[in-house]
Amino acid sequence: MLRPFGPPRDAQRYAPFVRVAALPVSHKRRIALVAPVAGVKSKAMYQAFSEMPTLLKFLTAHALVCIYLLLAVFVPGIPISFNGVAMGTAELWESGLAISTALVGLLMPVSAVLFLWRWKYSRQTYSVLLAAVMIIPFALMRQVPSIIFGACLTAVILGYLFFNSGVRAYFRS
Repeated sequence: MLRPFGPPRDAQRYAPFVRVAALPVSHKRRIALVAPVAGVKSKAMYQAFSEMPTLLKFLTAHALVCIYLLLAVFVPGIPISFNGVAMGTAELWESGLAISTALVGLLMPVSAVLFLWRWKYSRQTYSVLLAAVMIIPFALMRQVPSIIFGACLTAVILGYLFFNSGVRAYFRS
């Protein structure tokens, strides 16, 4: 029989998967709350950020700032520039760029959080998103110099993410 408000009897078996916090109810009794941590490392995100190599910190911060693109799509008065043209919310929706801009504004910050959580597939996720942002739009517009630049930049960043010993050590810890 399970006790209400208490941890399961085999809490030791589930210890790596749950975090138990005790809240005082009276001076004689405490109630334990069990909350899943869903793969989150025990270190706080700001501590993980401080342990990152410098260039990885920049890539993470850049990905987090991409939330601005999501805001530009849905909040009037926040302009962004596309091909040298300042566009507001209405212009983004009229030109058909709103959906792709919103996806970048949503998924890039998610990939940055995955970097902070040290998820084992976060580098692959970031790689796919980076290639999608840096190569595919220019391929659709048939701008060959931009495709070459985007492919070279993507290759350099992927080389850093997968072959740099500091980055590999960060994700191993």
